Amino acid sequence: MFTYFLRWKLSLESVLKRKRNQIDALIDHLSRIDWHVLNDFGISDKDEESEIIFLLENTPQLTFVKMRMLLERAISFIYEKEIGQAKNRKTLHDKIKELSKAGTFPSLFPIYLDTIRFLGNKGVHEGLGTRKDVAASLPIFLIIMEWAIERVKRYA
Repeated sequence: MFTYFLRWKLSLESVLKRKRNQIDALIDHLSRIDWHVLNDFGISDKDEESEIIFLLENTPQLTFVKMRMLLERAISFIYEKEIGQAKNRKTLHDKIKELSKAGTFPSLFPIYLDTIRFLGNKGVHEGLGTRKDVAASLPIFLIIMEWAIERVKRYA
């Protein structure tokens, strides 16, 4: 009986360690984002990096929602600067299409943007998303945000 308990305990510790290592790797990726630039232009606030980390650790599906919110704020900012329409009622999907037609994005970007938009919608409306799903989509999110930060810096 004691041997069974030890095996169970070691197995549980191994699972928890793998989970912690995966979260730590994702947190390292998030640290690549220049949160100060996003904060300076009103795209994010100083607490959003820690909010994403908290959500990632506790409710991964809401991580998608937070990623979508940041994406929408960044695209809205760029849309306002590139297209010249301030605070309108267009959807994120429509803004992506219009900016794409204007040649604002690199070639595959509309697909990346729609992926994060779609995952955010699934997270908020259907509660879908696991930590593995977030891990798979985080590189796309980082590519988008790094591009958006460079684009936003043009308006400094």
